[in-house]
Amino acid sequence: FKVNNGESNNIFIENGNIEIIDIKKPIESAVIDLNLSGEIEDIINYVRNSPINITDFDRINRLSGKPDFNLKLKFPLLLDLKVDEMIYESTLSFKDSIFYNLYDKYTLKNADLDIKIDGTGVNYSGQAKFEGLPLKFVGKQYLHKKMEKEQIELDVDLDSNFLENNFDSYLK
Repeated sequence: FKVNNGESNNIFIENGNIEIIDIKKPIESAVIDLNLSGEIEDIINYVRNSPINITDFDRINRLSGKPDFNLKLKFPLLLDLKVDEMIYESTLSFKDSIFYNLYDKYTLKNADLDIKIDGTGVNYSGQAKFEGLPLKFVGKQYLHKKMEKEQIELDVDLDSNFLENNFDSYLK
């Protein structure tokens, strides 16, 4: 099935596909792949009303803007479907955004940020400017409390032109 539009709680379907697979098996499955749009605040509120628990992902609550948003679901077609039988993956992509107070009180500007949410946690990567300093980052925040530790790697680009133009502002 092709989906051309739709709306729920300020989340808009741009397009999508719904497939029924495993038809010759005892239990068929459905695969849903939707390209959606909406403000990040509406996306977070929508997900909060779902069985997916994102309450531990405080950093997502600090984002703002309107990302490209894709949602993929795969699940068996059962009358008594349990949430843990559903496989989900969601991707959010922000381009040239500003994120205020993203980490403590630090703001990232000119940010490109890609986020992938699945059953294990949140993966994110991107590049931005922090007080004019170009940096790249990747990180992971785990869903399960057993693996609560967040991992972040930063790659700071200190090229000679940047240092020459900004040296005085960093050494006050």
